[in-house]
Order: sequence, then C-alpha cells, then structure tokens
Amino acid sequence: MRRLLIFAFPLLLASLCSAQQMWVIATVAGGGPNNLPATGAAIGSVGGVAVDGAGNLYVTTEFSSNAILEVTGGQVFRVAGAGTGAGDALIGIGGPATEMTLWDLGTVAVDGAGDIFIPEDPNYIYKVDPNGIITVVAGDGQGINYLGQCVFDGDGPALQHSLCQPVQVVVDGQGNLFVSDFGSYRIRKIDTQGNMTTVAGDGPNVYGKCVFDGDGPATNHSVCPGGIALDSSGNLYIADFVAYTVRKVDTSGNMTTVAGNGSSSYSGDGGPALSAGMIPGSVALDTAGNIYIADENYRIRKVDTSGIITTVAGNRTYNCTSDEAGPALQQSICGDWIAVDKAGNLYVDGEEGSTGAQAKVAYKIDTRGNMAPFAGNGQDIGVAPGVPATQELETMPVSIFADPSGVLYFFAYYYLADNGVVKMGSDGTLSWVVQGLSGTAYAIDGVGNVYSTNGPNLANATEVLKW
Repeated sequence: MRRLLIFAFPLLLASLCSAQQMWVIATVAGGGPNNLPATGAAIGSVGGVAVDGAGNLYVTTEFSSNAILEVTGGQVFRVAGAGTGAGDALIGIGGPATEMTLWDLGTVAVDGAGDIFIPEDPNYIYKVDPNGIITVVAGDGQGINYLGQCVFDGDGPALQHSLCQPVQVVVDGQGNLFVSDFGSYRIRKIDTQGNMTTVAGDGPNVYGKCVFDGDGPATNHSVCPGGIALDSSGNLYIADFVAYTVRKVDTSGNMTTVAGNGSSSYSGDGGPALSAGMIPGSVALDTAGNIYIADENYRIRKVDTSGIITTVAGNRTYNCTSDEAGPALQQSICGDWIAVDKAGNLYVDGEEGSTGAQAKVAYKIDTRGNMAPFAGNGQDIGVAPGVPATQELETMPVSIFADPSGVLYFFAYYYLADNGVVKMGSDGTLSWVVQGLSGTAYAIDGVGNVYSTNGPNLANATEVLKW
C-alpha cells in the first residue's frame, strides 16, 4: 500500500498541473542601468559622488532616475532606487533597495562593513546593507511643516527626531554618521547606538537666514553647510557656501576657518588659503591631509598641509560636455561634488546647480592631472539604441499595448526629460516611436495604426494623434 501511494502522488500532481495554467512572470523592459560598461551607460543627471575604502565610486543620479549607482571594475550597477521618480515615502522599507522608489537623493557614504548610507531630501537617512535590504536609520518624517519650512526639534533618538534636507552623509572609522543637514543649518552626528546630536551650527541667526558669525564652539556658531568631510583624525570639514569659507571642527568641538576670505570671487592661488576667494560647494581630503574644494567658480582647489591654495582642475568655463578629457586645468568643471580615493584620484560630478550646465557624467582626475569621463555617456536615462530593454531604466511606464503582430509599445514618462512611446523590437531593444507626448490614452487598430491623446491629461487633451 505504501508503494502505491508513492507512485500515485506524482500522477495526481501531474494531472493538477495539466488542468491549471502555470503562469510565469518575467521582466521584459526596465530595471537598468545595471551591469553595463560604466562609460557606455546613460545615467542622466549626476548629483553626487562618493568613494568607498576599496575605491569603488558611488554616483547619485537625479530627476528621471533617482538612484544610487556603483561603479566597480569598469561596470555600473544600480544599488538603490527603482528609478521611477517621486513616490510615497517609506513604501518598500525592509525590502530590496533597488525596488524602492527614492526621491531627491544626496551624496552617500559607505562604512567598512559595506553598508551604504543615503540621505533623502527632506526627511530621512537610509541604510542599504550588503544584502541589498533598505532600512531607515534617521528621521521621523516631520522635518518640513505644512508651509514648507524646516522644523528643528532637537536631539535624541535618531528615528524620533527630524532632519531637514540632508544633502550628504560621511562615516568615521567607528561607524558614526555625520549628516550635513542643509535646511536646519546644522551638522548632526548619529552614533552607533542610534542617538542623534548636533555637532556644529545653531540654526538661522539673522532674519531666518544663516550668516557667518565667527569661530569658536561649533554648536554656538552658525554654519551654512554644503558638503562635509572627515580626516583620518576625526576632524570635520564643512563647505560653508554662504560664508564662502571652509570650516574645521576639531575633535574637541571647536570650529575654525581654514580656507576662504568671505569673498565669492575666484582669487588667491599660490598664497594662504585664508586669503583666497571661493564658493565652496563640497570638500574632500586625501590620506596626506590635503583639502580639496569644489569651488563653484568652475574650479577644483587644493589646500596643502602648509595652508597654501592652488587650482588643480578647471579653466573657469562652464560649457561642460560629456567628452571633457585631457589636462584637468584645461577642462570645464561644472560639478558641485568631489571625492578622493586612497590613491589620490579625484572624482567630480558633471552638473553645476546654479547654471544648470550638465554633462551627465562623473569624471575622474588622476594623480598626473589628467581628466576623463569615468561613468556615464552624456545621455539622459531613457532609450538608448542597441541596449537590451531590461538594461534600460523604463521610467514610469504609464501604459502598455501591442499591435496585431505582437509588437509591444510602452508610453514612458521621464521626469523632466522626454516623454513618449517606445517600441520593443524583435531583438529585445527599445526604440522611440514618438517623443514629446504628454497624453494618457493610447489605442491601436486592427491594421497597426496607433492613436494617442496629446495634452496634460485625458480630460484636457488638446488633440488626438495618429502615427
């Protein structure tokens, strides 16, 4: 009897399977860029760069993608962000980071264990662990009030207190996080126990604005923070973009000015850094203690350990393109964010916020002073000829339909980029059919003609197009 049951069970299972359709789900478009040559992939607008201890580059992308990309071994991988523009806060927490919709990301940090910490404007700091799972480590979602104003509610458990427009995170050797909390005019520290304290800045001090009020105890003086960095001794450096200075907070909590004379004009090369004019956007330090400053006068400046400032990249033009290559002093620098690896190579993003100049790449400047694209091909996230559809970032596919022969069409919405209909070819790649559409209704007739509305929405469509 036992033998009969053993043979009968597979027969029963086979009959059930044959009686019921087995459905298999697979991705046919979207999900990239992932595992592509770094300089051949479209990554769109770059909003930040960071380097981990192994020399891997992390790129923050903006607008149509909102993702964190890792560049390693000459390939680019998406490590966080579904790349679908704005979404509902915290949906996806506890799951894969690449499936969560993120919004307005800042410059990341990576600790020695491989955890990636991501600031998201306006309220949160996320952690992506080495398994790719995303969680919240700071922010209670209350950093902005109904009037759009920043709300500072003091220090304490990081998950029970607010952040306001965090733009960068750095991590020290003990695993403590430091956050440039742009909107609250403060630098916050999150220790390994999850407690958040203020380590620099006392908020807006003149008519709701941040104004330079000198040096001294860091928590008793104002800072208007952009980028931040740590040196090997744990001293904190702040790009103060309003005071046009770089500030240093030592491990005793005292703040001093180490570069900048308070003038926004580009000046001072070859002399003391304290006598130089600059607009510091971000800072980075190499292993020798030299300070690098992304000067929004379209330059990268270096302050050596004796306090002398020089320019190491940029010709003060901002006609940035994706093929800037050659001696760094002869190239256009349009970046706000810089990073430096252990070997002394510099990385800079290809977008300058105040002018809107965008090269849509991240550059590398090697120790010999040569500059070349390191990630990105200068194109927006979107449809790239010849790239498999599953390597494209098919941002917010609004609708899908097929013609009588089975060819698939997608209407894709690219935030602040081009919108329209793309077609999947028999080779599995996407191509534009029509660009510049903003409608929401699509149909196809029996002979393959496609019709669409064109307008802000179906109710306000201005015309019906046939193509």
